[in-house]
Amino acid sequence: MDDADFRQLVREHIATQSVLDLTDKKVHVSSFIELKHRECLRIKGGEITGSGHSIFKLTSAKNMTDCSLVLDGTRLVHLTESEDIRQIGACIFLMGRVKAMLCNCTLISISGFGVWAKHDCNVHLTNCDIIGNHASYCISGRTGIACFNYSKVTLKRCKVSGFSKHGICVRGSCNVKLVEVLICDCLKRGIYVYQNARMSMEGCTVKCIGGVEAIAAVEVNGIDTCVYFRAEDCLCVDNSCPDILVIGNVLGGMFTNSFNPN
Repeated sequence: MDDADFRQLVREHIATQSVLDLTDKKVHVSSFIELKHRECLRIKGGEITGSGHSIFKLTSAKNMTDCSLVLDGTRLVHLTESEDIRQIGACIFLMGRVKAMLCNCTLISISGFGVWAKHDCNVHLTNCDIIGNHASYCISGRTGIACFNYSKVTLKRCKVSGFSKHGICVRGSCNVKLVEVLICDCLKRGIYVYQNARMSMEGCTVKCIGGVEAIAAVEVNGIDTCVYFRAEDCLCVDNSCPDILVIGNVLGGMFTNSFNPN
């Protein structure tokens, strides 16, 4: 399927509020697919590669109604390469009061982000793989999940792996919940929580974190702010850097006892 045909199908299925079935189909988009005010796009299956800033871009102006993206069993491959972080984007780039719900999906970004969410976004991922260092590519994505400024992000039974900076980065009054998530093979931090962010983890594993710039598998940094962090029944193993680093004003409790060595 070519880019123009795909974009036409996207518009038609948004207009009819129906599911776009891409099962056994592949499409490459040269620039992002943008969703705006009140638009809802639902896609089942397929593989979408993109060489633009991002593959999907969801935006919402102030006081506008949400737009939303729902993906089930879809594979996204974000191919953009650039040394300028402003140019590389994400598989899914969200800004404003927008929503994304993904189930059984694979997100690969070879230079940027799996999901980038800012300003009141609401993101749910279930049974998804977010991959930075895929065997088919010689470089690694920057961060798997990056969220800022009041966004709400939930991951359940997901795997985040192979990123050159962080598996998950949370900053600025965000609220992130991880349930049975594996974060592994990232070079600087597996998880980074700072600047008034909130995170809860349940039944998660952080492993094989480490590289030349490695700081910690999990860093919770409340310097000059206050961070809420809570972890229950989690594992932190096989890391070549400190398992957990807690700095500054951190609420929530359960730090050292919640990360069992094995």
